[in-house]
Amino acid sequence: MKPLFAFALLACTFFSMSGFTVVKPPAKKAVKVSRTVPAWPVTGTQAGYAYTISGSGNVPAYINFSKNGSSYGPFTFSGSNGSYTAGIPIGQTPSPTIKGVMMGIYSNQEGYVLDFYPDL
Repeated sequence: MKPLFAFALLACTFFSMSGFTVVKPPAKKAVKVSRTVPAWPVTGTQAGYAYTISGSGNVPAYINFSKNGSSYGPFTFSGSNGSYTAGIPIGQTPSPTIKGVMMGIYSNQEGYVLDFYPDL
């Protein structure tokens, strides 16, 4: 009886396991989405200076600052792949208050990221 029970258990195990296959997760497809700035120009204020960033599509071109009726700039952006930086030379206004601006326009988020740096 014991050998028959062991054989039956082994046979049932074999047949129940033979139906299992390795489950492969579905292949992920890369989705390319072009993100753009909602509208050019981008305007705002930082450290008492009004700024205007001009560009097209998802690439900023330059930034201008103004304060008390005076304009400063344009300061040109450089970079690629969604990360662009504009530096303000030492001795030019609005430096040292603002020495650089970083604008990030990335495909994994809506809109853009804007950072002002006093100490580049």
